[in-house]
Amino acid sequence: MARVVSNGYKPDAPVIGLLINQIEGRYQSLIRRGLADLARETGVHLKIFVGRSLGSPYGNEDLFNRIYSLAGGSSHEELPDGLVVTAGSIGSFLEQEQNLAFLDSFKPMPLVTIGMTLPGYPSVETDNAGGMTALTEHLVQSHDFARFAFLTGPDHSPDAAARLVSWNETLERHGIPEERRIVYPGDLSYGSGQALAAHFASESRLPFDVLSCANDDMALGFIQNMGRQGFSCPRDYAVTGFDDIQEAGFLSPLLTTVHQPLYEQAYTAGLRLLQQLGLSGLPVAPDDSLACLPVIRESCGCTDIPLITATDRPEKTRLPLPAEVKDKTAEAVTSLTSAAVLDLRKFVDRPLFLQVLSGLLDFTGNWDDFSNRWHVILSAVRRDLATDGGDIRTLRYLEDLFASAFALLTRKSTEHHARELSLLRDTLHFFRELSLELAPVTDEETLVRLLKKNVPLAGCTRVILALHRPNPKNPETDEEDGFYDDVELVPCLDTPGGTDSVRMPLLGITQSYGYIILEGTGLDALVFESLRDQVSQTLESIARTKDREQVEQALRDSEERYREMAAAVPVMVLETDTLLRIEYRNAAAASGLVIPDDAALKSLKTYLEPEDASLAEDAVQRVRETRELNSPGIRLVSPDRRRYIPVVKISGKFDQKGNLVRIRWDALDPLPFLNSGILPDKEFFTAHKITGREQEIVELQLQGYRIRDIAEKLFIAESTVKGHLTQVYNKLGITGKGELLRMLRDEQVGRFGFSAYVFSLVNSLLSPDEN
Repeated sequence: MARVVSNGYKPDAPVIGLLINQIEGRYQSLIRRGLADLARETGVHLKIFVGRSLGSPYGNEDLFNRIYSLAGGSSHEELPDGLVVTAGSIGSFLEQEQNLAFLDSFKPMPLVTIGMTLPGYPSVETDNAGGMTALTEHLVQSHDFARFAFLTGPDHSPDAAARLVSWNETLERHGIPEERRIVYPGDLSYGSGQALAAHFASESRLPFDVLSCANDDMALGFIQNMGRQGFSCPRDYAVTGFDDIQEAGFLSPLLTTVHQPLYEQAYTAGLRLLQQLGLSGLPVAPDDSLACLPVIRESCGCTDIPLITATDRPEKTRLPLPAEVKDKTAEAVTSLTSAAVLDLRKFVDRPLFLQVLSGLLDFTGNWDDFSNRWHVILSAVRRDLATDGGDIRTLRYLEDLFASAFALLTRKSTEHHARELSLLRDTLHFFRELSLELAPVTDEETLVRLLKKNVPLAGCTRVILALHRPNPKNPETDEEDGFYDDVELVPCLDTPGGTDSVRMPLLGITQSYGYIILEGTGLDALVFESLRDQVSQTLESIARTKDREQVEQALRDSEERYREMAAAVPVMVLETDTLLRIEYRNAAAASGLVIPDDAALKSLKTYLEPEDASLAEDAVQRVRETRELNSPGIRLVSPDRRRYIPVVKISGKFDQKGNLVRIRWDALDPLPFLNSGILPDKEFFTAHKITGREQEIVELQLQGYRIRDIAEKLFIAESTVKGHLTQVYNKLGITGKGELLRMLRDEQVGRFGFSAYVFSLVNSLLSPDEN
């Protein structure tokens, strides 16, 4: 099959793809930024395919994962030249063999994995074991903790497993016995941390002194929910995380964690892939795993000055970096060190160091991972200056200087986050307004027009809908091969010039409508996910509107054909006051229930069984609130107490003040339908040599009477009824009532044709009761 790109040309630059399990997650956003920056620096094109975790036990996540097949090409998509796969997050619920099968499906395309090492595939790993070992060493050596706990991740997550092993081995090496080590299961989600905290809701004392979590999300979830229960960190317990996500550096308490260089991991993976593709002039990608360094903050009970305990300078520990960031990092270290040396000579009250730092923080405000990068730089400068020694006054001045520096960084970080929150607020307002515009949309043309008008306001430069034709598909049942080959590309906005684009599935509750292509430099991931969600909901609404229109048209056609017959349906109508005194009855009710002319003196309860009388009184109260009830479960009973006529609808009549003044009771007698529409004729019984008594029993059974009722009605024993039915079934060659009903249907259809059979049922329903 020929493969072409969506806009009709083959780019001269290589195209690399990124497979990622969500776009708005903290982990995933750094991975995406690392590759996007590399793409811009090297001039390659980046396609991001956003699905979910394979084999996920949560909700309908598997519906998202057909999007990964696009990375193998389609009739509208160019095959990427290579792939970066976040295998650690996409495959965290799979066994190794299943992960290998998934990667093998993209052969022979060059491929690099992140977060999981699999045989036969190059990968970029971080030193999870080293980072967890260093953090656990700190907990043992710098604190008096006696009881330790660990909140781990899914069984098949190699990162979580490596962190747990290192934690256990470090504690064992320091002589912490197994009975003072507790391991709790988790799944790396914020909710998993909240769930563990809820487990201790009724406890006055925790079974551990410090909880080490396999990632920051779980640690923050645990702290948040424990706070609701009155526990304070680090007063009542200590907690640590892993990853060093953005929130770890500004939520209270500041989270002690391990910095995982996710941005650099993605950047390195991209470099290795481009090297496989033979591109020249690239930076040298590190061959070994990237260092994970402890970040000591407040949640373990330490100083409020965050300190990254790196052993090397930042330009060594955080390579590779974008060239601009790398140059600015080296410049910052040199400038800050020189300024601090001058300040230490005179012990000035207004240090030059802080003035230089303030300017640098303002200049680098657009850095990704702003707070973490500056923690690394300040920690390195502080350590370099401290190693030069000095007298007590010098060391105290140095500590005060860096306390002020970290306080300044915290303030600048807060301002940075405030700007981000302001942008987030504007984004949420935009999507709230967009949702109001899209809510009444009933066709694709209007959807495209509104997107074309609005999406530039969100910063998007390219929005293309790829929609299944002629109908949506079911991801659970339709074949995966060529799943998106049937799409039609519908451009909403197509401004050329972008170097990276995002492809996300458009999904309803059970259907795939296709996918959406989005571009926009520097956009928050929330924009992409929110736009995908809004378009998906609108397409689902359009589909439901079409379904409703088809149903309504069918009803209109049926109403037109059967208008005259419908008017003759023998509905019994009774009207009562709120005390159930009958004030009106139509002819069908007067005849069927034998209601005399003095009906106004009678109560509806006269025509109800005792157990239904209380239901009728309750129904009056419910009608006051809901105005009408359908199928309320109440039965009118004939004067001979032998026939039940179900009430199908109860509706109220109200005065101008909204007071209930009258109640209408609609009932439909099903006996005519049963007698003529279902019961067989005499020719049927004669042809099968069924006796008169057997015929009586069969007719009563088909009318819904039970064995006991038939016996009582015919004044015979229940065993006799069963014997007669057995004889009938033997004569007909069947085993029960269900087969009898199918046999009667087939027999009548065979004799008269299906249309005539259906008409006979309708005619029976519309015929007046002659009894």
